[in-house]
Amino acid sequence: MFSNLFGSQIESIILQFAYYFLLFILYSVGGWIVECIWTYFMKRKLENRGFFFGPICPIYGVGSLVCVLLIGPLHLSWPLEFLLMIIICDLIEYITSVVLEKIYNVRWWDYTTASLLHLNGRISLETSIGFGVGGIFILHLIQPFFSRLFAPALAF
Repeated sequence: MFSNLFGSQIESIILQFAYYFLLFILYSVGGWIVECIWTYFMKRKLENRGFFFGPICPIYGVGSLVCVLLIGPLHLSWPLEFLLMIIICDLIEYITSVVLEKIYNVRWWDYTTASLLHLNGRISLETSIGFGVGGIFILHLIQPFFSRLFAPALAF
């Protein structure tokens, strides 16, 4: 009896981890796609906007998951969700920019010439608004779809 209960708990943990890892990958790829499309319209040329080789931007996966896990359960008004998403995503983007620069001695992005309103070139008003809009879209359309899609696999 105890081994069945313990096995069930381990299975539950593994399934939850797999679910969140899959969401991380889906949001990372989705962010890469959106950024590549945005860059194409802005520069009229295709660029690989990923940090890694291939179609993935981990910062979008992290930001999306953090917003889904921290803001989603609160069921706040859309304006408050929008504001919190901007704050969370800006913190993630700023910290990631500093860490990547320290590790690789390269600045992976710089908004000083692209935006009038930026903080040390690491975050900008335009991208912050984009993160807020994208976060609302994820929280109210994409994540509910993923939750319904994967619910049968997570029923334990």
